[in-house]
Amino acid sequence: MNGIEIGPMRAFEAAARLGSLTAAARSLGLSQPTVSIQLAGLERRLGQRLLERRARGVRPTPAGVALLAPIRRILDDARSIERWVDEGPIAGPLRIGATDVAMIHHLPPVMESFRMLHPKVELRLVIAGSAELAGAVESRDVELAALTLPILDPPGPVRPIARDRLVWVAAANAPMARRLGVSLARIAEGPILAHKAGSVTRALVEGYFTARGLVPRVAMEVSSPEVLRKLAEGGLGLAVLPEASVREDVRRGRLAVLKTRGWSLNRITGVLTPPAGPPSRAGRAFLGLLDRRFPPSRAPAQPRDRAERIRSRPVR
Repeated sequence: MNGIEIGPMRAFEAAARLGSLTAAARSLGLSQPTVSIQLAGLERRLGQRLLERRARGVRPTPAGVALLAPIRRILDDARSIERWVDEGPIAGPLRIGATDVAMIHHLPPVMESFRMLHPKVELRLVIAGSAELAGAVESRDVELAALTLPILDPPGPVRPIARDRLVWVAAANAPMARRLGVSLARIAEGPILAHKAGSVTRALVEGYFTARGLVPRVAMEVSSPEVLRKLAEGGLGLAVLPEASVREDVRRGRLAVLKTRGWSLNRITGVLTPPAGPPSRAGRAFLGLLDRRFPPSRAPAQPRDRAERIRSRPVR
């Protein structure tokens, strides 16, 4: 039986049991031509006719009858192995991707639960920008990614999971931090510590200013949100960051959230998966925990503001 695949044996057993190629194909979720091709290949491999074609269906030849019992034992063993794989402990590597903010502020509870439930899985984390993560999902370098929306032409389904309010911050001792209100035009004068060009957040912020006839003066471009936070704390400029990421620094008196008139912008974090979902059991289990932590019924809506939705340049 060396070199014979399980699929043709399943096709033969179903056809012999049901007496019809059409019924066999239906039971296996295949097309009838596919079943016919598999059966023809099996008969060529064995050098025997296994089925007798009749006007009202098929029936096993004497050689087919002789082979039915051992083939059924093989198929039973294969089903036992498949059940063991499906029901046994989840193990092996799992590569997931995330932006800095998603990994720090949204995923830790999910990762903690996952590690408790599946200790034999080796988590491999890829921290990158949304564009890189979308490409990693498309190339199957990661099984899923938590990234910033919107994504243009995503390579798979995207589901929003969390909404972050973006705020402008400055060093706590900066003169602007003591004002009761700061206009958006004054913010645009900078100096602004900006997210790197091409990032979703940079596009959202620039789109917001452009929609209001303003051009922000960027003094420095930084790829890491955590570095942005530290530079703002050091008094090097103004930065726009998720409110949750600066809450502790504000509490400790290191940063101040500027009361900015005319500013209201949110950033949506979503989960991107391949079209058929994560391929491994570990990936599907992680996605299930994400769904429990961020139920689809409570998912934030996609951005509605015209500056967010139209004037931004979503990642390709």
